[in-house]
Amino acid sequence: MNLEIPWLFWLLFIIGVAGLAFLSQHLISSTPQAGTEPIDQAPTPVRATGTPPNRERLYEAAIQLVVHTDNSSWTRMYNFLTANSILMLAWATIFATIQGNGQNIPPKASVLSAISLFGLVLSIAWAPFCSRGRKLHRHYVHVARTLERNLENGSQEEVNDGPLSTDVRLRFLRWEQLFRTERLAVWMPIGFAVMFYFACLKSIFLLFKLN
Repeated sequence: MNLEIPWLFWLLFIIGVAGLAFLSQHLISSTPQAGTEPIDQAPTPVRATGTPPNRERLYEAAIQLVVHTDNSSWTRMYNFLTANSILMLAWATIFATIQGNGQNIPPKASVLSAISLFGLVLSIAWAPFCSRGRKLHRHYVHVARTLERNLENGSQEEVNDGPLSTDVRLRFLRWEQLFRTERLAVWMPIGFAVMFYFACLKSIFLLFKLN
């Protein structure tokens, strides 16, 4: 079966891709890059009681949060890729059966629409979810780097030889800067969102054409 794609399909697709590209750029630009200080809101004043933790304990807690947020980001990305790969494979399999035998097309087209729409919503929701995780990671890196600069109480000289302090001295290639984790964490869900948006339009146009 050879299905023609009308001009309206491509118009809606281009508008949708433009919106997703704007969302991607907004999420990436709002995520602090390596070596920059995050812009935080003014903290809410609280009444502290008891003995305050020393700088070493705060540094250890910050390092644990750095590792935790980084691992959580990659775990979320792995779960997202697994779920969306299954959805995309299911959509492609059903669509191939429609192209092959052409039987029971309306019910299958409805299933295709539901799968692609769910994948689209999941991808759009996952992009800010991953971006938020990278923002938290960068925030804790900044906190740990600040504590790392002077670990000795009473010292007037900053210590800049810690692992996080020396990280800002690295100079990456342009391609390495382009594919940083902050960008990949957004580009991957947005890329899947574009594919599911195409699949959703394809399914809906197929469903309306048959009806």
